[in-house]
Amino acid sequence: MIRFDFCLIRLLGSVLLAAAVASCQIPESERVPEVLEMTPQSTSLSAVETEVSVSVLCDLHWTVELQDPSWGKVEIQTVEDGTGGTFLFKPGANTGEEARENTLILKAGKGELRKTITQGGLGTFFQPRSFQLSGTKEAGVSFLAPSAWTATVTDGMEWLKLRTAAGAKGQNVLLLAATDPNENVGSRQGTVSITFGTARVEIPVTQVQKDVILSGDTDLSFSFEGQDFTVHTQYNVDYRISISADWITRSTTKAPLLEAQEQFILEENISPESRTAEIHFTSEGHPDASLVVKLKQDGKDPILNQLQPGMYGIEGTDYVFGADGWNQSSRRKASNGNRTYRLLNAETFSVVSLSGIQNGDGDVFFSLTENGFTYPEQVFRAQLVFSKNGLAWYKASEETYFVIQL
Repeated sequence: MIRFDFCLIRLLGSVLLAAAVASCQIPESERVPEVLEMTPQSTSLSAVETEVSVSVLCDLHWTVELQDPSWGKVEIQTVEDGTGGTFLFKPGANTGEEARENTLILKAGKGELRKTITQGGLGTFFQPRSFQLSGTKEAGVSFLAPSAWTATVTDGMEWLKLRTAAGAKGQNVLLLAATDPNENVGSRQGTVSITFGTARVEIPVTQVQKDVILSGDTDLSFSFEGQDFTVHTQYNVDYRISISADWITRSTTKAPLLEAQEQFILEENISPESRTAEIHFTSEGHPDASLVVKLKQDGKDPILNQLQPGMYGIEGTDYVFGADGWNQSSRRKASNGNRTYRLLNAETFSVVSLSGIQNGDGDVFFSLTENGFTYPEQVFRAQLVFSKNGLAWYKASEETYFVIQL
């Protein structure tokens, strides 16, 4: 009995040994691993985490690949024969708004193991996803930084200043503000770049426009005449108009576009005194948006009420030009019907020509003549006051003036 048991044990040992030898002779590609495990440090990554370490346990030679090789890569770190090893999955930063997934595929012999890795998008990484600035108020975005980080403002955005430009791993808030209100018609855009190690992402920045009503026509001066005029506006809010004087009337209304031309009618100022008024542009619900246009209108010089060509105010007597009698005299002559006049020292005179009146700063000299005799004591230096419809008014003093017809 004892001998039989011993033989049986020897027989079993031989069988096991033969099986082991036979097993070693099977190619590794045909074998099923007894141990096959893959353990990532994390299966859920943030948008800016660019690598994750993965450990492997396996009793055979192993390989790893990605189900979607279009993004991400794997790098083998260590290989330990018969026990496993480690590798890195490097997805790169996800600059898209939505999350994305990729699957790690571990193979050894006839064995295969899969693990899915999810990487979040920027839509959930930054809260909020972009900066919306109003005026110079500070704004910020919060995020969970996987590592130390730095931030920079895109070149050319001098109107933007970072309040926090760097931080450590963990929960952070990036703060920034505009240095001045946006008084443009429309928003202005830019970006802030944040770097996490090798990952770099951008956050859009929008500064909304200040409520504005703008114009380059804020100080206007007019002659005494009645006339139409236009105020060119730029604005980003609807506005209404109020006028401080009844001698100005709004004549047209433009639909609310980004630019408008508001037209007004200015009445003639028959008073010798100048006058002023204001036109106010205001927007209901937008107190910061306002525009004031200041107007000044000259008074009408009383001499302009005289429409008959002549010489007025000489020693209290009015002289009207005619075929005979008093005439203007100088070195140059021109004819207009039965009236004649000349300009004295015409070479020094820059505001009148025989073909019309041109505004300028020059003077004209008048002298009196009768029957070919010129009175030397009656020489008047006068300046152009106004011209219209072929008439020109020259003023030597408050009492003496001339009206001529070209």
